[in-house]
Amino acid sequence: MDMHTEASTSQQGSDTRETIVRTAHHMFMEHGYRSVSTRRIADACSLTQPALYHHFPNKEAIYLEVLRSDLARTKERLEAIEGCHTDTRKTLYEMVYYIIVNSPENMSQMFQDIRRETSKDFQKKISTWWHEAYRLPMVRVFQRGIDKGELRDPAEFGEDADKYVCLMVNMISRSIPSPGEVEESESDELIEKRATFVVEVLLNGVGSR
Repeated sequence: MDMHTEASTSQQGSDTRETIVRTAHHMFMEHGYRSVSTRRIADACSLTQPALYHHFPNKEAIYLEVLRSDLARTKERLEAIEGCHTDTRKTLYEMVYYIIVNSPENMSQMFQDIRRETSKDFQKKISTWWHEAYRLPMVRVFQRGIDKGELRDPAEFGEDADKYVCLMVNMISRSIPSPGEVEESESDELIEKRATFVVEVLLNGVGSR
């Protein structure tokens, strides 16, 4: 096999792998982990199961790569937002907006699938990647705001900046629009309002002024 043929074969393998991940991503997010079999993924990719197994040994490995690629993109974007702004409120708004737009509608179902359907080793990897992608960038932003005196120091309550992140993530998960909740033409306005609500409530509380 010459170098040109090797390169072509390698590219085809990479393209096939990307197709599997992209197709499986859509299927997992729409139907849940348990309902999607490797046969269904292979059929949707116009592959045989043996051809699919050439790239991934089992369904869990496919799911792991789907989540890894998603979390890698999130990490890259949130770190970029973190580096683009110095204002704490603006930075958090951009982060919240991005997460609402790019999170799966059935995030709670996804987390249940991970807990119930996957191995402990799988869960440990996802926990590490999630921490690096979501938690660390937001913790740094909150801590920066605390250090600048823009935010109340949670240490006075025996907590740290991570507690702010936990509260924010919980609010975000409840702010993701459900299917059919709003017309597509109005979705941007709704997401902007919800991102603003999350940030303002967290930073200002709910007391009247």
